[in-house]
Amino acid sequence: MNDLEEKSTEQFNAWSKDYEQKRFLPFYFSNRALLQVILSGNGSASLYGGCGTGILLGLLLRQNKDLTLSGMDITPHMVTTAQTKLGYSAKIKRVTAGSPPPKECTCTTNG
Repeated sequence: MNDLEEKSTEQFNAWSKDYEQKRFLPFYFSNRALLQVILSGNGSASLYGGCGTGILLGLLLRQNKDLTLSGMDITPHMVTTAQTKLGYSAKIKRVTAGSPPPKECTCTTNG
């Protein structure tokens, strides 16, 4: 793990304590159009890099249970929170900046 990744992981671990209350809502409201595109596809698959606590993945799944969702994050506490929150509804993995995404966190397309 390089110095930048180590410092980023440390910072996001600190933010994870109040992530959903203070940091998620601005992202959600600024990306509503993107969320509508994801929700419009029946059976579509999405990979969310930097999934945090999984709050966005949970919202998407509540609105469309046919989605196949995967998430990855560099922060151990965020990944643990997301895995606990989502269970088997989404694949959540911890990654490092220098590693490729885990096989189970990749999405394929038809056609």
